Amino acid sequence: MDIDEIPTSNEAFSSMLKQAIENNQIEVAKNLIHKHDGIPIEDDIVRASIYAGSIPIFRTLLAKMPDILNENHDRRGTTLEIALSSQAPSEFISFLLSEAGADPKICSGWTLSPLQSAASFYETPNMVRLLVEHGALVQRSGALALAARKGRVDTVRLLIELGEDVNDTGPGLVPVFPAHCAVKYRQLEVLKVLVVHGANLDLRDSKDRTVLMLADEMGYKEAISILQGKA
Repeated sequence: MDIDEIPTSNEAFSSMLKQAIENNQIEVAKNLIHKHDGIPIEDDIVRASIYAGSIPIFRTLLAKMPDILNENHDRRGTTLEIALSSQAPSEFISFLLSEAGADPKICSGWTLSPLQSAASFYETPNMVRLLVEHGALVQRSGALALAARKGRVDTVRLLIELGEDVNDTGPGLVPVFPAHCAVKYRQLEVLKVLVVHGANLDLRDSKDRTVLMLADEMGYKEAISILQGKA
C-alpha cells in the first residue's frame, strides 16, 4: 500500500486505518497515523486499537494523543476498562499499566470497574493480582460478588486473601452479597469458600431474603446443606 497516495478525506482515512488495525497490519497502521497529522482520529479508531490489543499500534496512537489513556470512550469506559471487558491479553494489560501508566483506580461509571472486569471475565486470578500490584483497591470494590457469580473459586480466594470483606456489597446502592450471588447462580464451590471464611448468613438481600431463604426458595438442596452446616 502506498501511504502517500491514500485519499486524505476523513472518511477514507478512518476506513483504511480501522481496516489496518483490525487486520493487524501494524506498519501500515503506524504509517497512516504518522503521515496524516491533519486528519482527526475518531474514537472508534481508538476503540478498534484497544480491541485489537496491539501494543505497537496503541503505543503510536498514545504518543500522538496522550489523553486517550484515561478518557471515557463514547460512554464505553476508559481504555483499561474497555480492554479488560473485552478480555484483552495480559501482555496488553501489562503494557497499559506498566508503560502507558493507566490507573486501575479510575472508573468511568459507564461499565464495570477494572477490578470488577478482571474478577468477572478472566478465568484465573492473575489479572486481579496484576491490577492490585498496580494500585487497584480491593475493599468495597464489588469484585468478590462478580467472581462468586461466575464461579471463579481461585479469584474469590485471592480477593479474600488480599483483604476483601467476605460480605462486601460493592459500591452500589443496592446490596449484592457474594454468598447470595453464589447461591443464585448455583456456584457451590464458591459458596463453600465464602462460608468457611465467615460469610454472614443472616444478611438480607433487596427482597429481604437471607441466603438460606434464597436457597430454599430455589430448591437448592446442596446449598441448603452447606448453609445448615451439614456438608
